[in-house]
Amino acid sequence: RPASTEWMVIDTWLRGPRECSVPRLYVPLIDHVDYLSNTLQTIDCGLQRVTTADGIATAVNATIRYKIVDPVLTRSVLGPDWEEVVAQAVRADVCTAVMGHNYDHLRDMFEVDCYSILEDLSDFLDQCGIELQNFTIEDFQQVLSLSVLQ
Repeated sequence: RPASTEWMVIDTWLRGPRECSVPRLYVPLIDHVDYLSNTLQTIDCGLQRVTTADGIATAVNATIRYKIVDPVLTRSVLGPDWEEVVAQAVRADVCTAVMGHNYDHLRDMFEVDCYSILEDLSDFLDQCGIELQNFTIEDFQQVLSLSVLQ
């Protein structure tokens, strides 16, 4: 089966993981098959709260668009939950960037470009067989805590 928009990765007991683009006979009890999309995909990393270097609480949401170029490498390096691992890597890079800069500098940096985050993330994804197409900060805002009970 794989569809025209999928990579087929077969983990065989004798030959190890390999990529297939045409239907093959395999034994489900012995061989494990995963289907990974070979089209452009999007991961929304979710809203996360992070404190800047100058102590301001912020909320940041990042989104990436990517394409898998080496499905065997992606599976072997990142494992079966590779999408979650990629989302966590994006969240970690965004968190590190926010904690290392002041709020005003971050606001300017996110409006112009996110080169420092983009470079680290792109290097990591390249080592995992994934090509980064686009990195976007969807939402960046200051969080004010209100206390009603005082």
